[in-house]
Amino acid sequence: MPVSSILLFISFFIVNPLIGQKIIHGHIADEQTKKAIPFANIGVLNSNVGTISNEDGSFSIYIPAGFSRDTIIFSAIGYAEKKILLSHLNDNQDSPILLSVNPTMLEAVTVTAVKKTKEYWLGNRYFKGGSIYADSITAGSAMALLIENKYPSFHKDFSFPAYIKKAMLRISDNTFEEFKVRIRILEVDTITHLPGKDLFDKNVIVTSRIKKGWLPFDLSSFQFKVNKPFFLVFEWILEDDDRINLVNQFKEFQEKNPDRVTRDTMMVRGEKVPFNSYHNFVAGTFFGVSPIQFSLNNYQSYYRNNSFGAWEKASAILTARILLTK
Repeated sequence: MPVSSILLFISFFIVNPLIGQKIIHGHIADEQTKKAIPFANIGVLNSNVGTISNEDGSFSIYIPAGFSRDTIIFSAIGYAEKKILLSHLNDNQDSPILLSVNPTMLEAVTVTAVKKTKEYWLGNRYFKGGSIYADSITAGSAMALLIENKYPSFHKDFSFPAYIKKAMLRISDNTFEEFKVRIRILEVDTITHLPGKDLFDKNVIVTSRIKKGWLPFDLSSFQFKVNKPFFLVFEWILEDDDRINLVNQFKEFQEKNPDRVTRDTMMVRGEKVPFNSYHNFVAGTFFGVSPIQFSLNNYQSYYRNNSFGAWEKASAILTARILLTK
């Protein structure tokens, strides 16, 4: 792979309990069944404090000094959010967090036989490199691509509303034996125009062993309708051990090869966006991206560093597509 093809953002967070950090441990479970809720999102809104629960529902989150008056959010797809003041949670004690199912009013769907249903692919198919956003402490990082019917994926006879049939995410490189990715459909916030609230209330996580190629997400059985442009989002699902191991690999490479790690910038819609390049080194699961100017000019892509982190403009466009049907 060419040296320039790896675009990587990775941050290192060194934990030091002597500077007033608070560490909250706990587990998240269903309020009724008491069953663990895996990969729930946890964090302080628009901050660098955020993580996800492990497969068994357990979690640990590091709270830096100065956040004691903030509110921490516990959220899982299909459940009502729970907000708790950090001052009400004890340091280094197991905190059970119970979430209640969020009842939703589903539209009645009438299925009828039809001769032919027209399908439309939207999104970015261009691909030249990969991106990963990782941290040894935080989790819930994700990339988002704005889906709208416009050039270069314009269909003259297409209009919203439409049903989502499937989505595809390009995996540029993967060194894990097995990895997980969650798909989300988010609204376009009417004020910020950034990714907003979840529109799709199903927790769809795909587990794969592929090393590179297109990763499919079959959503046809949900008959989910979108009424206007939206964000197609893919979230890295990394448990505690995976994140620490991954970051240590990059840290070790950087210490041994400082000349092969550079800080670069990319012009995205007139704005300089910084990123790190790790030359000829890959570890983890990289989402395919396109850093070419054509993609940067015609698509909108964002990333977040943790479950409730602020969405930032990405230095390259996520390579992902979605199949819609009328």
